[in-house]
Order: sequence, then structure tokens, then C-alpha cells
Amino acid sequence: MAGATLLDSEAGRVLLDFSRARLLAPFMARPMTIPEAARYARSSPSALAYWVRRFVDLGLLRQVGERKPHTYQAVSAEFMVDLSRTAPLDAVIAQMNQPGTDRLSHSITQQYQRISEDWMIRIYVDGNNLLRQELVPSPFPTQAALPEEIRQQLPLDTFGLIRLNRRQAKRLADALMAVVLEAFQEQSEDPNDDNYFLHIALTRDTPPE
Repeated sequence: MAGATLLDSEAGRVLLDFSRARLLAPFMARPMTIPEAARYARSSPSALAYWVRRFVDLGLLRQVGERKPHTYQAVSAEFMVDLSRTAPLDAVIAQMNQPGTDRLSHSITQQYQRISEDWMIRIYVDGNNLLRQELVPSPFPTQAALPEEIRQQLPLDTFGLIRLNRRQAKRLADALMAVVLEAFQEQSEDPNDDNYFLHIALTRDTPPE
């Protein structure tokens, strides 16, 4: 991509770590002092100061001007990392998805705990002879028996297999994205309303060996 800086060394491996890359991100947007960037990165200035020195040593960051407090800026607003020289693809994808996966799991857990502190897990085989596990509040034996007000609060958390040809898969992906885009366009402007964590995935299934 035009304007991108290619990284295939230790600097690239550092930026593949999301927890490190987010510390550089404020400086990629514009020149900042360490205290300014620390607020955006939600880091302590002292912890960020260490990584600023590290980023400078790696050639990712440069000091802008001589005035104090010192101002720093990333050497590029965009970086490209050559994975063939830094890390295996499966490890990189797992690392990229980890922050979202962790947040999704945490948010689902918190919502279940808001509904009830006591849960049971229902283990059964569905109509397709697939083993299923389902959380249900302990006073209720099945999902179907839950009161409507509780069922409406349960987080949407499901996955499954569906047989599609490529055209059908593309149509489903387009339809899902259209629904999501419409929801974003119509989202609430009331700051008192809740934020909802959204995750969408559709890919050809390849069972692990």
C-alpha cells in the first residue's frame, strides 16, 4: 500500500502484539507527548515512557523538535509486516483475534451473572445428532421453560455448521453485513443506552486434525 512502511524484523514482531501496538497507535495519529499518548492508550506515563524508548530504538518512533516536554511521532501512519519472515499465520490470526475473543467471553459472562448467580449446564444431543451444551438458570430445567423476561436478556451466543455452495455463502455474508450496517445507521444516540459487543464470523469449516 502506498505510504506504508514494511517491517520484517523485530519491529514487526513487536507490532504483531496488540498490547504493544496499541501503545504506538496514538503516535501514528499525530505527534504527541508521552502524557498525552498515555491518556489515549490508557497506560501510565511511566510504563509508556519505557516503550517510547523501545519504539525509538526499533525505528518505529522519532522525536519531533527539541522543545520539552518531548513530542514523538510514528515514522509512518501505516505499517506492513511480512509474516513469512516474522511469525506463522495461525499464530498471528490467533493473536489478532484474542482481544476480541477475550472481550466477548467477558461480556457474555457478565451478562449471565446479571441475570443469575446460579447456573446449570444442559448437555444434550440435538435433532442433527450434534452434542450441545447450554447454560440455564438452576431453577429451570430447560431453555424453553425460562420466563420471557429472562430469555430476552440472554446474550446471543451460538455457532453451528451449515452446508452452502459458494454463491449461497456469499449471499449469506452479504445479508449479515447488510443487517449490521443498517443497525449501525439506526443505532441509539441516547448516551444512557448500553453498548453491545458484536462479533460476526462466517468461514469454510476445516476441522482441526
